[in-house]
Amino acid sequence: MHRDFVGWVKSKNSEALSQIYVADGVLMAPGAPAVIGRADIKAFGDAFPPVTEFSLADEAIDGNAD
Repeated sequence: MHRDFVGWVKSKNSEALSQIYVADGVLMAPGAPAVIGRADIKAFGDAFPPVTEFSLADEAIDGNAD
């Protein structure tokens, strides 16, 4: 999934990117307000400037909910 996500961002395929979210899904980009819903996620992707380099990394978080 990471490879697909990165490819969609780099190719500005905001339609494909929006479709990986449920209808009321939330995209949380760093430094930006939450983007809620597929239509708004697609609009966010359409408005995003061109990207030539982009990567994702998994982070393990351990917590106790206290």
